[in-house]
Amino acid sequence: MGVRHVIWDWNGTLLDDFAVILDATNVSCRELLGVAVSEDDYRRHFTRPVQRFYERLLDRPITEDEWERLNDGFHRSYTAGLVEASLAPGAEAALRRLRQAGVTQSILSLWVHDQLVDTVERLGIGDYFVLVDGRPEPSDGGVKRDHLIRHLDRLQAASGAGWGGDGALMIGDSLDDAHAAADAGLPCVLVEGGSHHREDLVTAGVPVASTLPEALALGGALGALG
Repeated sequence: MGVRHVIWDWNGTLLDDFAVILDATNVSCRELLGVAVSEDDYRRHFTRPVQRFYERLLDRPITEDEWERLNDGFHRSYTAGLVEASLAPGAEAALRRLRQAGVTQSILSLWVHDQLVDTVERLGIGDYFVLVDGRPEPSDGGVKRDHLIRHLDRLQAASGAGWGGDGALMIGDSLDDAHAAADAGLPCVLVEGGSHHREDLVTAGVPVASTLPEALALGGALGALG
């Protein structure tokens, strides 16, 4: 069975927002900890839960108070900078080609649902998706696994009881995306340029692409595009 549905990660995958994320991380880290974070620092240390990411950056445990202040500072700064973010190169062309081939699509993100929907609509791509699924409140920095399971349940309800996730492909930019997909029994392709260096992405044991069209090809979706 070929690819019938593509589940897209949002931040760092369809949305080219790494610069905004890095700026927001630096704002929160400078304000609270007096440290600066380079692109290399971020990608070498990024992990989920995000609290563990900050501990890896600092090479020490952080307190619950520090975590709450870092998380709040990040969300404030990221929200302010989000208007500068645009779609990843080739994103809309990939979405359009999948729709032309009859492959349905959805977005699964740990970002705040209302802001996610607003940004999707601002960028003019809302009509491509049968479901856009963010978090009901600012993320606590946890992992994506349970959110993906709920997303599949919602897709099944929308698509009919007979679907169950067969033919779905997940495309993301982080090790957490690959781990969530594996736990859900889904194939996954990772795209470099987001949360991790390529050499770290390959440790997940899934295909790693440099571009979104390449990701679709590696995941078997491009063949459906004709």
